[in-house]
Amino acid sequence: MGLDIVTGQADAIDLAREWGLIPFALIPFVALVLIASRAAPSGAPAGTLLETFRALRADNTAARLRIFIIGGAMIAFAPLLYVLLNQLVATGKMAPHEMHSAAFVLGGALGVSALWMIVKLVTRLAPESRHIDALIAQYEAA
Repeated sequence: MGLDIVTGQADAIDLAREWGLIPFALIPFVALVLIASRAAPSGAPAGTLLETFRALRADNTAARLRIFIIGGAMIAFAPLLYVLLNQLVATGKMAPHEMHSAAFVLGGALGVSALWMIVKLVTRLAPESRHIDALIAQYEAA
């Protein structure tokens, strides 16, 4: 139960009417578990130069996987954000004009974040992956 510091009124969450809050709150934790179990960065490489290149390739692959996991979470967030904002309006906790503002700001933040991750994937991680693969192939051919 929350307390509004402006009005002093208690505001309880009714999960029967505001069920969208549960998956909306769980998505970041699911993404965190996926990143921790599948895309965690590895330690510092040690050994030969070829092992170092392979470790760099593994780190690049993990970074790309993190972007896909977070991107997937953002794709799941978008419709849930719409549901959650509509539920807030339906329960009287948000006015309809506030919903439009919140949708614009939060949707814009999701859009800008997605764009930033795409730019990072295309301009940094993909070329780096090709470069590392070329270095490994060159080293193995020699």
